[in-house]
Amino acid sequence: MSNLKQLSINRHEKRKHQTRRRILQSAIELFMELGYDDVTISHIAENADVGRATFYLHFADKIDLSIALINQNAQYMIDKAGENLQHMSMRERSYYSWLDMFQSIATQVPYYHALMGKDILEILHRNREYTAARYIQELEQGNYDLELELPPEFVGNFLA
Repeated sequence: MSNLKQLSINRHEKRKHQTRRRILQSAIELFMELGYDDVTISHIAENADVGRATFYLHFADKIDLSIALINQNAQYMIDKAGENLQHMSMRERSYYSWLDMFQSIATQVPYYHALMGKDILEILHRNREYTAARYIQELEQGNYDLELELPPEFVGNFLA
């Protein structure tokens, strides 16, 4: 692949990432200000300065967007916890990272409340499916040092 073509692809990916970030930021601002139920996709797109079609290139619907926001925040908490726990054993890291995550979530109740509204059950259901799939993938790749003779599907769904 030529350098010029690679540069073009990189620029396209960068713009795509920036657009997605603007949509996410727009959504959280509007959810916090107006509440989840009162915000439409049109509101989010307009506030992010993108068209509705562009919104749908990045997210299937408002529920998908909320899940992305929840997972973005969860990943931030995991990364933050991981930095502080590297010196501990796997078992201690697991315990303290979960503890840290739950304590962090407890301090962010208004944030999570703003992300869910009337779709809370569907959001939690889809997020559990997403989380299980992610655990299964991580387990199959050997990213967890578990000495279990259980199928990754069982462990992933149990953890989710």
